[in-house]
Amino acid sequence: MSLATTMDVRRWLDESADSAPGTVLQPFLDDATEEVKRVTGRDWDAFGPVTETFPAIRQGDLLTLKDENPSGLTVRAYLTPADSGRDLQTAEYSLHPLGRLRLVRDVEAFAERAPAFPRRRGGLGDALLSVDVKPVSYDRVVVTYTASNEVPAPVREAVALTAAAMYRQRGQAVAGIKGEKIGDYSYTRSESDGKAVSLIPPEAMARLELYMGAGKVGRGQIIF
Repeated sequence: MSLATTMDVRRWLDESADSAPGTVLQPFLDDATEEVKRVTGRDWDAFGPVTETFPAIRQGDLLTLKDENPSGLTVRAYLTPADSGRDLQTAEYSLHPLGRLRLVRDVEAFAERAPAFPRRRGGLGDALLSVDVKPVSYDRVVVTYTASNEVPAPVREAVALTAAAMYRQRGQAVAGIKGEKIGDYSYTRSESDGKAVSLIPPEAMARLELYMGAGKVGRGQIIF
């Protein structure tokens, strides 16, 4: 499913191309959709139940899901490869905007072991915390949820902008450019050191900045 419409693409084309039939624009729109999904790691056209697996996770980590507004979340953690796993309680994780899930670290356990030490930045409590409180590490964490099937407006615009850029480039032959073909039409992909560079133009990439990093893990810290 395309994340934008041919009408969205026409908004970014000049008058001479504004009359391009939808059947001509649609292949570029489909490819632009796949490019945006590839670069961001997101999957906005997912429908129904989704399962994502994150290997080598520890408490405090921030997991970026492919869907920015998931529902019916289940988070199952496995301590070892052979472990049968355990569903985490809602108090053990928190869901943040843009589909970012943080595993909560067990601060209470430290409070029980050393209640007399003050928790202030740079104090003795901080020194002990860095030594004594070790986040639990998991072999993997599996997150299951229901996809929202929602496409944010900035993403829709980015896809349309990319499709329009691909349409304008069709048939060009420029040094350092690799040709691609869609049906009877072709567009171009820049290359650097033999590796393909994203087709997404800068103005479209700026709209995607908030949505990058799906499937990745950010290491967390406890801050007092």
